[in-house]
Amino acid sequence: MLDYLPPMLRQVLDFQQINAASEPEIRLAWQALGRVLGRRFLAEADGAGLSVWERELGLFPKAGDSLAVRRARIKAAWMRKPPYTLRWLRGWLDGICGAEGHSEAVDGYTLNVQLDYDLLPEPNKLVQEILALLLSIRPANLLVQIEAQATADLPAYAGAAVCGLAIEDGAVAEIF
Repeated sequence: MLDYLPPMLRQVLDFQQINAASEPEIRLAWQALGRVLGRRFLAEADGAGLSVWERELGLFPKAGDSLAVRRARIKAAWMRKPPYTLRWLRGWLDGICGAEGHSEAVDGYTLNVQLDYDLLPEPNKLVQEILALLLSIRPANLLVQIEAQATADLPAYAGAAVCGLAIEDGAVAEIF
């Protein structure tokens, strides 16, 4: 703050002492302001910033959730609206899984969603979150099937692992 005074006032002992006393408080205020501004954006938010978003959207973090899972849940809830088009659903999944982390197709009254297990942050939790959100916003006449596929660089006899759930009327109809 002393640098903002005219040169002749910088030499006055009273102004030097006032500056020495107030400088630490001003520095702390600027640091606190930087933390508040950093929490405002979802991509850079820390745990406290994410809790503000969760409170606003009515979400509750689960024990052991990482920041990446909480951030993905917030993105999904923020973009939540009934997916009446496949194009909207693809955009919604792009925001959660990334552009390469999913594929989807509709066969009659069945929505088949395939997720790339290797590209998801904490995939076990995120697949459950995606399923819960899809069930809450899907049209009533649509069956949702989700497959999470993981590929591994293993010997030739072990190529991939596939798991999935078929959900009908909110209940697990088939596990494969």
